[in-house]
Amino acid sequence: MVGVWRKSASVVQQQVLAKGHRALLFYGAAHLYHGNGITLVPLIERRTGVRVHVIADLISLQGDPGGLAGKLAGYPRDTVIPAAGSWLGQFNAGYGCF
Repeated sequence: MVGVWRKSASVVQQQVLAKGHRALLFYGAAHLYHGNGITLVPLIERRTGVRVHVIADLISLQGDPGGLAGKLAGYPRDTVIPAAGSWLGQFNAGYGCF
């Protein structure tokens, strides 16, 4: 999978960012986590120095681990919640494999 991410990052870098454009990427959420540096987002960030902003949908998890669904219940649907410097940015989504 790392080879696919490297190829995708190269295409974004050469065909979009190098030309001064922005990219809107549609991938499964697991491909976009900042993670430990092996997924698409950190590859793009390392290669270009451009900070990538990720918007991911929430799939309800059985038992509401960490109380995330409870915290989000107070927000209207289709709300974008800034993560930087907030409780959401500190939330551990539990994706240990990334």
